[in-house]
Amino acid sequence: MFESKYNDFDKELVGIDKESLEKEINTVEANSVRLKDMVLSINAIKPSKPYDETIHDNIKEDIMNMKLNREILKNKIDEINKLISTYGNGISCEHCGLNLIDAKFTKAKIDSLSELENEFMDISNKVKSLEDENKVQNNLKKDYDLFEKNKLVKQKNQLTYESNLMKLDLLKNKLKNYLEVQDKIKKNYRDWE
Repeated sequence: MFESKYNDFDKELVGIDKESLEKEINTVEANSVRLKDMVLSINAIKPSKPYDETIHDNIKEDIMNMKLNREILKNKIDEINKLISTYGNGISCEHCGLNLIDAKFTKAKIDSLSELENEFMDISNKVKSLEDENKVQNNLKKDYDLFEKNKLVKQKNQLTYESNLMKLDLLKNKLKNYLEVQDKIKKNYRDWE
């Protein structure tokens, strides 16, 4: 009978330092509050417009192609303007005496100048439009990257918070069991006296 009274509790709980356990519980509780606030403060709102990397890549490729075409047109326009400035002062061919600015080939190039300038302006406007769309896509990509990062951080913090709550429950149960063992020891001690 003496044996049964003193052996119905966990002997490991007898050697616990109650103050250290209570201090650890307070620390874990404070940590839980901090983690919960962190979870609630993280903004993981999915952007309203979807991001498609293929579309973004196509826009970048279109910009490069348009800029290349624009540069080719600019060179043609510069060539014609140089031709006008060179032969526009009435330089004549030394063989036939024809004013070079009036030559059929030169006239055809000069006549195409306004068409080339209009095409240059159209391509410049398209490049501007594509660059604006590229900025939109860059911002959308940044928004999605931030969303994905925040979502992962929020999940990590949520798991840490839940793990912390489980640890807190274990510590509180340990304290409760410790107090029950202490009560049994006091009761057994009174019964023994």
